Amino acid sequence: MLPIINRTRAFFLKNKELILFNLILVVIFFPITYQQAVIFDTSDYGSKLNVAKYIDQTGEFGYMGQSIPTPFFYIGIIFFKRIFGFSYSFGQMITILLCYPLIGNIIYSQLKKVNNAMNGWKGMLVTFGIIIAAPLFFFVFKDQHFYFGYIGLALYHNPTIILLRPFALILWLLTLNNFFRDKLIVWETVFGLVALIVVTIIKPSYTLCIFPGMGIVFLWQLFKRRKINWWYAIIVFFVPALLVLGRQYFVYFQNQVGGDSKIIFAPFKVISWMSDYILPKYILSILFPLTVSLIFFKKVLHDRAMVIAWLIFGIGTIYGYLLAQTGSAQYEGNFLWSTQITLFILFFQSIIFFLAQDVSKNRLRLTSIAIWSVLAVQVVCGIIYYVHCFIDPIYI
Repeated sequence: MLPIINRTRAFFLKNKELILFNLILVVIFFPITYQQAVIFDTSDYGSKLNVAKYIDQTGEFGYMGQSIPTPFFYIGIIFFKRIFGFSYSFGQMITILLCYPLIGNIIYSQLKKVNNAMNGWKGMLVTFGIIIAAPLFFFVFKDQHFYFGYIGLALYHNPTIILLRPFALILWLLTLNNFFRDKLIVWETVFGLVALIVVTIIKPSYTLCIFPGMGIVFLWQLFKRRKINWWYAIIVFFVPALLVLGRQYFVYFQNQVGGDSKIIFAPFKVISWMSDYILPKYILSILFPLTVSLIFFKKVLHDRAMVIAWLIFGIGTIYGYLLAQTGSAQYEGNFLWSTQITLFILFFQSIIFFLAQDVSKNRLRLTSIAIWSVLAVQVVCGIIYYVHCFIDPIYI
């Protein structure tokens, strides 16, 4: 028993800063999560709660006789209800609250890997900034909107997009690590497959973008006769993605879970309903990755991860701005989730790219200050948006 106690004590002493950081993330995001999941349960949380109750109480893995295309969040709620005896509201609150330290640890580990200066509290502060950053809502004085018309980053009203972020980030990292390798690494291959399936059944928004995005990359690699991990790309990535997305499409659009909804080509229909300032709000949403890419334009063009991140975000933009649904879901903006999650991945990859650059020269120091300033402004906007959502749960 004593060796176990000593090892446990050594682990906590060695990682005390990171453990404290995880606790801080939980403390910071507890009030807004508690408010949305427990108090203000008429938001998106409320509808999810009703489905989870129905599944748990009836034993039927569906809702009112219909299959559920995205069941992962409900499983989390029921898990905490049955194993720990929490209420359904507290079950969904804990499910979401755990996402913040999870994504915090993923981001922090990548920051340290790319730049030694990001070790310790400096890296943790940047990690917090990535988690909470928001668009520059300069038009709030004109239309009183903090969210409508922008591409959201940190959001609090929709539980599945919060749950999606850490798993989408895991899938992104595993895809980059394995897609271009000469040989398979077994554990990463298994994790990649699991991550793809989990990401898709949480919310298909990201898979809908990375699937065609990596398809374009795959064809480009073939055209240029460059190496690609065929087994991973086809068996682990493309085939499972196609199968899961195909099933979800059938369940939602063909099996009438989506009611009378159909996918239509309707350029700017949804986003123009939200705001009159489409282009400026779009630019204000992507200002940090745009600034990084313009300043280091030539290097970005030769950076595989950045090019792919922009490609996938471009696909997400096409979905969010050019597609819509008919029927009762026409103004729900469901395709905008793709735009938002791909912007988050682009935001993360832009910071990783920026931290890998040598900015020791005087000219580059000035550009470095400019880039950090843009990031700082987006972080401040994120903090203001957090306070706004806490004071007024109507998030728009």
